Amino acid sequence: MKHGRGVLLLVLMLFLGTTLICASGYTIERMHSDIVVTAEGMYDISEEIEMNFLEPLHGFYRVIPIRYEITDGSRPSVNARVSRIEASDTLQTTRSGSYMELRLGSTDRRVRGLQRYTISYRFDIGPDPYEDYDEFYFNIVGEHWEVPIQQFSFSIQFPAPLDPDQIWFSRGFYGSDTAEGVQWELSADRMTITGSTTVLQPGEALTVRTQMRDGYFAERVDWQSRYRLGTIVI
Repeated sequence: MKHGRGVLLLVLMLFLGTTLICASGYTIERMHSDIVVTAEGMYDISEEIEMNFLEPLHGFYRVIPIRYEITDGSRPSVNARVSRIEASDTLQTTRSGSYMELRLGSTDRRVRGLQRYTISYRFDIGPDPYEDYDEFYFNIVGEHWEVPIQQFSFSIQFPAPLDPDQIWFSRGFYGSDTAEGVQWELSADRMTITGSTTVLQPGEALTVRTQMRDGYFAERVDWQSRYRLGTIVI
């Protein structure tokens, strides 16, 4: 009986996965992300996405979270600034609640088959809030993709050397703390992390955290606190 339920669940998962891909009308064959972390702690991100459109479509949406609710009390909620946005195709940007939506593609043109896109932007969450250490904590891949990402690779370049014992990865659905399926290495100068993952399913994220000495990032204006103060006043 247990075996029968297991087979039924597997068939259902395969069916739902196939249905989701067909409903979306495209697959993601490959994705690569290059991240350059500045001395001030801002992230300059470049993404290459290779998609296969199974039917004529105008393009796709790239969803970027710009507000993070911190529920464990370790720090205040984070509001991110996204700037310097560029793309290889017609681009429209809109803000919807806690997210910024990038629409790539033209309403006057449909595409089909294999298409390659590039997106670049600066992601800024303000100065590091911790008194005893600095931190880089980021979802390299978020959970807002509708279809599996068949191949994913990444490169993260830092402004100064890292401690290899202070680098952690996690992948999976919300709350996951496993790094299963993640392969990575640190360069000889300890300033660049490169890696890849096995297939990422819809809803799965890939997160990296590194902890550095206090003062690793240069001091700058704390616009996060100003934003929170302005919100309280309003």
